[in-house]
Amino acid sequence: MGSMLDIGISSLMASKAALTVTNQNVANANNPAYSRRQINFVELSFSEFGNGVGIGEVNRIAEQFANDALISTNSHFAKADSLYQSAFSLESYLDSDSVSLTKAFNSALTDLNSLNGDPASIPGRNLYLSQLNTTAGRFNAANSEMNRIEEHTKFTMQADIVAVNNTLDAIDEINQKLKTVNSGAQSEAYALFDERDKQLNTLSEHLNMDYQLDEKGVVSIQVGSGTPLLTSLNVNYLVAGPSNDGTYTEIYVNFGTTQVPITDSLTGGDLAGMSEFQQQILHDAKNQIGRLALVFADNLNQQNQLGMDLNGDLGGRILNDINAASLAGSRVIPNSLNPAGAVDLDVSITDTNALTTSDYELSFTSATDYALVRKSDQQSQSGTTTIPGTIVSADGFTINVNAGTFSANHKYTISPTFNAASTLTMEMTDSRKLALASPVAVGQAVGNTGDGKIEVVGITDVSTADFATPKQLSPPLRIEFTSDTTYSIVNATTSAVIEAGLTYDPAVTNAVFPTAAAYDPGYRVSLQGSVKSGDVYTVDYNVSGTSDNRNGLLLAEKFNQRNSENSTLTFGESYLHTMNNVSSKTYIAKLNVDTQQILKEQTEARRDQISGVSLEEEMMNITKFEQSYMASAQILDVAKDVFDTVLSILRR
Repeated sequence: MGSMLDIGISSLMASKAALTVTNQNVANANNPAYSRRQINFVELSFSEFGNGVGIGEVNRIAEQFANDALISTNSHFAKADSLYQSAFSLESYLDSDSVSLTKAFNSALTDLNSLNGDPASIPGRNLYLSQLNTTAGRFNAANSEMNRIEEHTKFTMQADIVAVNNTLDAIDEINQKLKTVNSGAQSEAYALFDERDKQLNTLSEHLNMDYQLDEKGVVSIQVGSGTPLLTSLNVNYLVAGPSNDGTYTEIYVNFGTTQVPITDSLTGGDLAGMSEFQQQILHDAKNQIGRLALVFADNLNQQNQLGMDLNGDLGGRILNDINAASLAGSRVIPNSLNPAGAVDLDVSITDTNALTTSDYELSFTSATDYALVRKSDQQSQSGTTTIPGTIVSADGFTINVNAGTFSANHKYTISPTFNAASTLTMEMTDSRKLALASPVAVGQAVGNTGDGKIEVVGITDVSTADFATPKQLSPPLRIEFTSDTTYSIVNATTSAVIEAGLTYDPAVTNAVFPTAAAYDPGYRVSLQGSVKSGDVYTVDYNVSGTSDNRNGLLLAEKFNQRNSENSTLTFGESYLHTMNNVSSKTYIAKLNVDTQQILKEQTEARRDQISGVSLEEEMMNITKFEQSYMASAQILDVAKDVFDTVLSILRR
C-alpha cells in the first residue's frame, strides 16, 4: 500500500516538474539567448516492487563549441557589415553628379575652349574663372564631406566603446552573482549562464576577443595579444584617442596609469570595420583627392605663369600657392611620443606628377641620421642631413629640416597631400589676368629673300633675366643669317652680337635655344625652310597679343594631358581612379558581408539546433507529461480505493 502511494506521489511530482520545465521552454521559445532545459528522471527502488520515480538534474542544453562559433561569426559579420556600410556611404557620395570632379573638369574645359575662340572676351573670361571657382569648391566640398564621414566614424566608434564598457559591466555583474550562487540553485545559475552568453555575443559585435570560463561559469576576457578586459576581480575599460602619429583613431585598454593600444590587433567587430575603413579606405581617398588638387593647381598655375594676360603682363597663379608656408608646415605631423624640444620641419612639393597617395614615416636615429619609410609598401631611404638642410624624396617632395635638435626616437608622419583639397582656393579674381597669350612674338624682315619660317615653340622659364623688365624682352633679339647655313643672334636694342657662327640645316627644324654656348632666354624658337644670306628674323615681347590664344590652348591641353601618377592619368581619369578604388573596395566588402551572413546564419542554426526550443517537440512533451500526470493521479485514486477497502474489512 505504502509503495503504491509512494509511486503515485513520486510519479505525480515528477510529471508536474516535467510540465514546469516544458512550460519554461515554451515561454522562452522566442528568446534567442535562452538555452532549453531538459529534465532527467531516476528510478526509486527501495523495495522489491520499487518506489516510483525521482527527479534527477535539470540540464541546460548548450554546447560550448557551438557558442564559441556563434560568437566568432557574429564578430566577423559585424566587422564586414560595418566596413561595407561605411565604404558604401563614401562611394555614394563620390559617385553623385552634384560633386563629380570629372564633370567640373569637363565644364571648365568647355568654357576654356569657347574662350580660346575669343580670348579678349571679358564675359568669356569671367565664365571660365567662375567655372574654375566652382571646381575648387567641389574639391573643398569633397574634403569637407570626407571629414564629416570621418567625424561620424569617430563618433560611432566612441559610442561603440561606451557600449563595450557597459557590456563589460554587465558581464562583471553576472560574474559576481555566479560566485555566490549555491550549487543547488541550478535555475538561477542557468539563467545567469544564458544572460552571460547573450552579453558575450553582444560584446563580439563590437570587437573580437578570447575568453575562458571557470568551474562556476565566471568568464575572463582578453583582447589582442592577451590584454585583459575582464578578470574575476576587475574590469579594464576601453578608451579612444588620436593615434601616436595623429592620422586615425586609436583604441586603448585603460589601466589607469597606462593605456595599451589594441587597434591593430582587432580583427572582428564593428570597431575593427570602422578602423579599417578609416585607415585604409577613407584616408587613402582623402589623399587621392588631395593629390589631384595639388596636380590641378600646379599645372594650371605653372602654365598661366608662362603666358601673358590681357594687360600685357606675365601671368600669375590662378589657384593658391601649393607651397605656401601654412600648407608646407601642415604636411608634417609630429608623433605624440616624441622627446620634448622645439623643431621646425615642413614639406615642399617639387613634382606633383611624382606624388603618391601614401603617407611616410620620418624617424631620426641620431641628431642627423634619418630613415624615411613609405607606409604603403614600406619602401625606405636613409641618410644624413644637416640642420638646416633638406631630405629629398624621389616621390615629388622635399622635407625641409629648418631648425631644431633631433635625437633617436624623434618620429614624424609626412603627408604630402594632407588637406590639399580643403585648401584649394582661387587666387585670381580679375579675369583680365588670365594669361591666354604667349609673351613672345616672332617676325621676319620685309626684305627677306628666303622662305624660312620662324615659330615660338614654347615658354619654359619666365624667371630669366630676359623677362625681368615688365612688358618687354631684355633684350629683344634679331637672328641674322650671315650665309645660307650660318647665323648670329644679335641684341636688337644695341645691335651687339650675343652669339655668332651658329649653324643652320634647311632640311630639318632647327631649335634656336638653348644655343651652343648655353644661352637660354627662357623660351624656345624654331627655324625651318630655305633661308638666304642676309635674311633677318625678330624675337620680341608680344605687345599686341590681345587676340593671341597660344597659351590658352596650352592651358586647355593640361586637361587632357596625363600629368598625374607618373604621367598615367589625366585630371578626370585621376578622379575616376579614386572612385574606382573606393567602388572596388566597397564591392569586396559587400561580397564579404554576404559570405559572413551565410556563415552567421549557419552557426545560429547550429546553436538553435542544439540549444533552441522546438515548439513541436515541446508540445509533444506537454501531451506526454500531461498524460503521465493524469495517470499518476489515477494511481493515487486506486491506492485510495484499496486503502478504503482494507479499512472496511478491518471494521467488521
